Amino acid sequence: MGQAEQPTKSEFELSDGLFTARVGLTTELSERWTLHHTFTVSYNNDASRYSLPLLLRYKLTNQLSLYGGVSGYRVANTPSFNTIAPISKFGVGSLLGLELEFSKSIFFKAQLDANFSSDQNSKLMGLENNRSGGSFHFGYSF
Repeated sequence: MGQAEQPTKSEFELSDGLFTARVGLTTELSERWTLHHTFTVSYNNDASRYSLPLLLRYKLTNQLSLYGGVSGYRVANTPSFNTIAPISKFGVGSLLGLELEFSKSIFFKAQLDANFSSDQNSKLMGLENNRSGGSFHFGYSF
């Protein structure tokens, strides 16, 4: 095995108008394979999303990694003048992505999400990443 990664990792991301904070545990399986257990909170003015992704990551090069996994999540709107009643949703999804590390702390991700739970209230909640689709993330890890 190569040099061990940090066992815990905190990240802050900005992605498409959302603030995302992530705290996780990284387990090195081999020089190229790692397992990531995380807790993620995303927030915009209209809604918040809490998710528990479990990711398997493969290091293609020293700076480029491919990752994929499953995620359970809960989305809740923030009651305001535009919403009639509080809405909450639970769901399950999968994700696949590429991560480019510019340094030990700064990274960029391109990610595809597929949510298996149907969501009729995504526009009411204002949290558009509750739907399946792609996203881009810049982040800082500390």
